[in-house]
Amino acid sequence: MRLAAPIFLLLILTANIFLAATAVGNASQLFYRAMFAGQLVFYGGVVAGAYLLKHNRRVRVLNLAYVFSLMNAAALIGLLFFVLGKRNVWVRGE
Repeated sequence: MRLAAPIFLLLILTANIFLAATAVGNASQLFYRAMFAGQLVFYGGVVAGAYLLKHNRRVRVLNLAYVFSLMNAAALIGLLFFVLGKRNVWVRGE
């Protein structure tokens, strides 16, 4: 299930974009737009965390968001390599 997390994160982002754009009614429209804004703030924190880490500054919350996203991106790339048969990714090194 952990290896599928990046796929679910992408699906959640896609669904939130769709729901925020097509929500009908004041309450649901406000809710979906607030959830989408929260996701944008998180991913903005990821970009800021990467920038600050590159410049030898650390903000714990931004660093946590960056590492979380980096690990999920690595899992997605490893899963793609495994599915496409490019490398034997899930074998322990010697």
